[in-house]
Amino acid sequence: MNFDEVMQLPNSEKIIRLIGELDNDNWEVRKKSHEFLIEIGEEVAPSLFKEIIEKNNDNITFWGLKVLSELNKSGMNCLFEIYKLNQKLSKI
Repeated sequence: MNFDEVMQLPNSEKIIRLIGELDNDNWEVRKKSHEFLIEIGEEVAPSLFKEIIEKNNDNITFWGLKVLSELNKSGMNCLFEIYKLNQKLSKI
């Protein structure tokens, strides 16, 4: 992955590409994607939340939760929503 090229994209495209790279086979690419998502900021929270909820992917979940935990209010709101959803599902 060429991060320099990705970082030149509009934020909406950049976020989608970086979230996808959270499942890259190379952990260094996953870590770098995590760092860039944090750098973009709270704007990533809705897309990341959606990916975590809709995909059953350990890497995206792990790195996505890590990103959300390092964002401000929007990240924490997403983490709370994931927690509430998890609580509902565990009662089924």
